[in-house]
Order: sequence, then structure tokens, then C-alpha cells
Amino acid sequence: MRENTSSSIKFHLMDEDVHIWSITLPSDQTIGQYYSLLSSDEKERSGRFHFEKDHRHYVLGRAILRVLVASYLGMQPFDIQFGYSQLGKPFIPTYPALQFNLSHCKDRAVYIFNLERQ
Repeated sequence: MRENTSSSIKFHLMDEDVHIWSITLPSDQTIGQYYSLLSSDEKERSGRFHFEKDHRHYVLGRAILRVLVASYLGMQPFDIQFGYSQLGKPFIPTYPALQFNLSHCKDRAVYIFNLERQ
């Protein structure tokens, strides 16, 4: 999937914007193409889930996060390098102004994006 995964759509955030994405994570979705977008540490973490549904939702949720972040930054999803705060919150070290978070419950994932005020 890497060669076919171009971020031709670019989302733009203005200083006061907050973008909210709410996505249903289907439990029967084939995840192979999404799994290929994950970093090695995300793949390792995905393997720790006991239930297949939780594994699937994690892979889909992280892959979608990568696609969304890539669309804001004009990058490829598999090129995104996450850093993590002491509490485990992901961020992009090379683009610290882009603020985002992911929350999920059952089969729903919610992503929120904004720009840190300067």
C-alpha cells in the first residue's frame, strides 16, 4: 500500500480552528493495508492485545491517525515519526504546533486537531 498511499488531500488549520473527526472502526475490516502504515513500535504494541477486535481497532485507529496527520502536514502516512509525552500522548517533534489527540470507545474513534497558539 505504501506506493499507493499519497496524501493528495491537504487539510488546512487556521489559528482558531478545531477539526474534529469521528470515525466508526469496523470490526470486520481487513487490516493488512492499514497495518503496513504503522511503525515498528505500533506493530509491536498491536500484538499485545488479547482480543482480535481490540487489535483490529488499534491498527485501524493508528493508521487513520497517520493518514489524518499526513494530510495536515503534506507527508506520507508511513513517514510520520511520533514522539510521546511522559503520559504517552503522541506528538510530532518536527511540527510541535500541530496539536492532536485520539480517543476511542467501543467501535468509535474521535480525532481532534488544532494549532498551538504562538
